[in-house]
Amino acid sequence: MERHLEPKRIRSTLAWAALAVLGVCDPLRAAQVPAQLPADSVITDSARSIQLQPLIVTTQRTEAPLASASAAVTRITGEALRAFGARSASDALVQVPGIALIDPDWSGTEPRLALRGFYGGGETEYAAVLLDGVPVNQLGDGTVDWELFPPGIVQSIEVVRGGASSLYGDAAVGGVINIRTGFPPNGLRWRLLGGEDGTAAGSAAVAGSLLGSPAMGFASARETDGARHHDSRHSVNIGGSLNLLGNAAGALRLWAAAHWRHADDPGPLVEPASTSAPGSSDRFYRFDRLHQNTQRLALEGWHRLGGLKLRGYLAGELTSADAIETLPLSVDFADTQQRDGTTRRLFGSVQAEVRGLPASWSGPLVFGVDGSVGRLHSSYFGVATGDRDAYALATGAPADEPNAAGAARRQMLAGFVHWELRPASMLRVSLGGRLDWLRDHSEPTLPEGSEPATESHVAFSPRIGVNLEYTDSPAQTGNAYVAVSRFFKAPTLDQLFDLRATPVPFPPFAVTIANPLLRPQIGWSVEAGLRHRLVLRPGRISADLSVAAFTLAMRNELDFDIASFRYVNVGRSRHRGIESQLRLTAGPALAFVNFTRQQVLSTRGDFAGKSLKAIPSTIFTAGISARHHSGLGARLVVTALSGMYLDDANTRTIPNYARVDGGVSLATRGLVFAVDAVNLLDRHYLTTGFPDPAGSDQALFYPAPGRQLLVSVGSGW
Repeated sequence: MERHLEPKRIRSTLAWAALAVLGVCDPLRAAQVPAQLPADSVITDSARSIQLQPLIVTTQRTEAPLASASAAVTRITGEALRAFGARSASDALVQVPGIALIDPDWSGTEPRLALRGFYGGGETEYAAVLLDGVPVNQLGDGTVDWELFPPGIVQSIEVVRGGASSLYGDAAVGGVINIRTGFPPNGLRWRLLGGEDGTAAGSAAVAGSLLGSPAMGFASARETDGARHHDSRHSVNIGGSLNLLGNAAGALRLWAAAHWRHADDPGPLVEPASTSAPGSSDRFYRFDRLHQNTQRLALEGWHRLGGLKLRGYLAGELTSADAIETLPLSVDFADTQQRDGTTRRLFGSVQAEVRGLPASWSGPLVFGVDGSVGRLHSSYFGVATGDRDAYALATGAPADEPNAAGAARRQMLAGFVHWELRPASMLRVSLGGRLDWLRDHSEPTLPEGSEPATESHVAFSPRIGVNLEYTDSPAQTGNAYVAVSRFFKAPTLDQLFDLRATPVPFPPFAVTIANPLLRPQIGWSVEAGLRHRLVLRPGRISADLSVAAFTLAMRNELDFDIASFRYVNVGRSRHRGIESQLRLTAGPALAFVNFTRQQVLSTRGDFAGKSLKAIPSTIFTAGISARHHSGLGARLVVTALSGMYLDDANTRTIPNYARVDGGVSLATRGLVFAVDAVNLLDRHYLTTGFPDPAGSDQALFYPAPGRQLLVSVGSGW
């Protein structure tokens, strides 16, 4: 039975050929239509004027000034992405306060995000991640394939921190990350990169005219042997967009993309190997790997009917994957199985925006409907079980017949509304809410006798926010806000219905980690903050300060319980913290300093008063980038995490660590040459870990690689 996807060499050849076509032939460039405009300039209907505050779309699902938001929002511009040498969309999130970016292999392809004390540990995501407003979280586990975002077309990233279920529903507990794309400047952007450990990457994007309409094509490829044994990765991304319609009354865009990836997984290391031999891989994980391909097709646009503006999208996604994954049952015993899966999903949204209502105190009114239906089919095949001696004799070949198989479905329908009121010129009041209905159903076919299960949930997520403009002049602007909201996160299909049976040394001698009785997490949040912008020299020198303080209470929080070896609702927790950022701009020089202090405590059960595991209490990031008129540039970024506990009882900690990244560049003759060092000081540290599932004093950790040097050349960056 063949369960592998296309061979690696075919995918790599296809990608490099596509890069050559885009970067050398670039037939779309001939017309030179407005390629330098951002994507939303093609889809939206307004010609923008220069404003002191940038426009964002994520906080209200429509364009609004950043200063008007009653939420903690960070906008990473394309200039900032390039200035700090972001290699991927996730790599750029180091510029956002309140986000801990836990990246075991530094590549940015498999990051784990901790936002406001919510951490999925690589098993799920607590942020709703969007591509131009269209969700990309995977159906089965809610995680994100960060290689879906080719760096050549990322125009900006908008991050809303804190619960945003009133507009985005499930998963928007820690926040929303909206990656906005645009046409490359001057019609072409490309980059080639090489580095240690066999690392090579290339990306290109070209814009122009196709069949008389604005169009864009892109391709990217990446491969690496990895910094650890059994750590190779290969990926290919190809796609494009075509504007089918664009005029003063409306616009319509077709987007298509295909993505292939292969990734070996070296797994965690048992101490002391995690510090003495960080480049090794435990024998238990020598078969672990992922083959996956994803195709996405989306149609999105807007249309104006008098004073009403309609906006929406319809998207389809098909994903096929086979993955071999090991579950450690103790530091000396493990179980490895292969999962073959296929996911099909159709989802869409329609919203209406009303501006200019008769009442003078009324601002924009946005309301709409989101819906989706998806089906996940899985089959499990045994690969190996036992101690290290048993794994030494194992071949890695999966069994001929599955030991478990079945399908799971999720249907979602939601209605939302957001209304901004202006009772005074300096005061904005936002009211909103969303009603979500979810229905989950499982249909197991193996083992025989398995019973189907159905769960339905309804969640209401209201929100009210107040924004006060306390100063407004040519030299400075200042806004303070306070907001109260309710939010939720439903358990994923894998947490509810995953069919994998794991052997255990007690009756019934095999258990599933899934739990069909899981309930959604529910939380209430109160948040207050301010944003202040000071312009010392118009167009040259400015400073932006933002501060946000939050407290939230969660119930039915989801966690993996080692004692029962399954997912459970652990009870209640309280999250409190303060996030701050100072950002400075002085001509071509940029600098930022982020500091977050948070406390995340369990408030019920055996560990009441203890911190939730693996979540840092202090997050510090800072960066500076400068460029000389000669074309020489330099950048430096520091990341430090501390205060992380390894276990629920808080008896052990994950060691604090700090990482320094840096680089130099030279821009000349339309090209940019760069040399970057990740982990510049070659510090060896542990990114995250977990205790022995069997309860011994030992632990398993994910070590970070040492210093990595990268050399790149590109145009349009």
